[in-house]
Amino acid sequence: MIIFAVAYFSYGAFQCHSYGWGDMYVHHAWIYGLKEGKIFSEGVYPEAMHCFVYCMNVLFGIPVYSCLLFMGEIHVSALIVAVYCLFREVMKSKYTVYLILTAFLTVDVVCVDEIYGISRLQYTIPQEFGLYTQFLCALYLICFIRRNPKSDREKKKGIDKNLFLFTTSLAASIVIHFYVTIMAFFLCASFALLGITRIFRKENFRPLVVAVIAGGVISTTPMILAFATGTPLQGSLNWGMNIINGTDTKEGRTQVAQNISEENSEEENSIKKNTDIRSEIQENQTTISANKDMTQQIENNTAVQKHFAVKGMVQKIIDNIKLVYKYGYAQLYGEERAGWIIRFTLLSLALGVLNLIIYFIRLKKFPFEMYLGITFASVFFMILYAAPFLGLPEIIAGARLCLTEQILLFAMMAVPFDGLFFLFEKTKAARFSPFLSLLGVVSIYVGTHYFGIFHGYLYYELTRYNSVVEVTNSIIENCPKYQYTIISTTEELYQAIESGRHEEILDFYNRSKQEKYIIPTEYLFFYVEKKPIQYAQYHFFTGPRWLAQAKYTKFYKYSNAVLSEGDEIANSQISEFLLNDSITITGKASDAYSNIKNREILESEMYFWCQKFKMHFPNEIKVYYEDEDFICYVVKQNTDHLYDLSD
Repeated sequence: MIIFAVAYFSYGAFQCHSYGWGDMYVHHAWIYGLKEGKIFSEGVYPEAMHCFVYCMNVLFGIPVYSCLLFMGEIHVSALIVAVYCLFREVMKSKYTVYLILTAFLTVDVVCVDEIYGISRLQYTIPQEFGLYTQFLCALYLICFIRRNPKSDREKKKGIDKNLFLFTTSLAASIVIHFYVTIMAFFLCASFALLGITRIFRKENFRPLVVAVIAGGVISTTPMILAFATGTPLQGSLNWGMNIINGTDTKEGRTQVAQNISEENSEEENSIKKNTDIRSEIQENQTTISANKDMTQQIENNTAVQKHFAVKGMVQKIIDNIKLVYKYGYAQLYGEERAGWIIRFTLLSLALGVLNLIIYFIRLKKFPFEMYLGITFASVFFMILYAAPFLGLPEIIAGARLCLTEQILLFAMMAVPFDGLFFLFEKTKAARFSPFLSLLGVVSIYVGTHYFGIFHGYLYYELTRYNSVVEVTNSIIENCPKYQYTIISTTEELYQAIESGRHEEILDFYNRSKQEKYIIPTEYLFFYVEKKPIQYAQYHFFTGPRWLAQAKYTKFYKYSNAVLSEGDEIANSQISEFLLNDSITITGKASDAYSNIKNREILESEMYFWCQKFKMHFPNEIKVYYEDEDFICYVVKQNTDHLYDLSD
């Protein structure tokens, strides 16, 4: 299963040779800051992932670019193992977890938020790098609460190993990404809810509080010290707060929820206005009647108010349940699948309650029930997703919850099967349990193909051609360090920063119009896209059907995203007619390249500048590489007599 997961989630790195998500460039810059001795180079931010990559680079000499490009398979493996460990612990049968993992790795999704959330697991970015820690936090908390020292000797053994591992898992989650810590809290709370009496036992509560404090202190001390000595907070932390307060509209959905709420309120006010007119007539009639017996009327009114208060509270709960269903289950999974999920939720809830009753009858005390914990977790995370539509703050951007919620839902739906496995293992045929489990795994894999619900290929946020990445690798390998400059869009800066210089094509365009312009390196490489690429397009992969299917692009037909799939890449064409056209001014170079018109102009200007240079110095500029989409020119300079690159 780990091999299959690695193949699926790292497939994109072998199809598209550049970073798959824009945030990866930012994190690359922060890692390079560590190499330069600058801790928190862009402000205070959880640095664990950056430190991990920094160590791989320093200890083993692996380029930062390669680490970030291929490290997804490491955190994917860690996630699969952590999920396995948690549900191996909480399920009654040790074989049920295989069904959960198989379903997660094969069943498709039907919502853009889910496709985005699962696609993020391919990228080396902090939240996805640390997703495994939330499952470990829950695992070790459960193991700690379950422990029951039978003697004073056991109590005096020292630090409980599960509590120690809970502390380290909690600390790891904080130093990787705060979202992971928040998810870990809700996941732990879901399971701890029914073990609350155990938590507040003297022998458990004090060590647990100390463990939580220790985890927080260990992980936040570097950040607190940095902030106290004048390092500002990194802007992403403000982004997180903007999600909560509803001002972010890129990933946050609070404003969308408010608009929907206002539309519904207008309809309700219209209905209420008509109702109020009828109520006023009835009230006048009631007033005439009430004058006959005022005392009786007051008593009746009090009873009626209590009745309506209770009724209103019940109605509010029902309305919120409907909203969670509509903007949670139905929005993510569609009406049909949502119906099945609700049925399984009720079934697993019933099984959890049944276990409670049986356990209480047998042992005269309530157990630390895991089935209910799994069910509660799946419901809590769905409430978190639907929070802005319930009038609650969006603590975590909804799409960031989807991958964890997907795992929890499959675990919840596996509860009935776990009960059957458990009963089967109590029979004489128990020795066949491994084979039954294997049959279940194969059945899920074959069944998803047969019923057309096998998962689809994911996407990268494509920013350049594969040939560009390969040419840059060739330059890095063959040219002396820091003796070359690549003139191109921003992406090559990160790939070549450890061995060469980079000049933005936008800066080259502006500076070449000055009176004098030189670049002081021996080699100059000019990158020109003959077919300028649609920057940051969602490029979906294609490949063998045993691994995945091409099926997710249809869910984006109503979005503004630029899509491409397989060998087809959305691009444009350079032209001489674009020379001297004005460029839309943006805050930074990378934003300029995302405008296809700007990109067409810049690439055209670069191409025809090279042609003009060739006319004057035909033997000094050569084609280093060329295909139908991209061409790279190279100029070798005499460093004592540099070329003037101005027009």
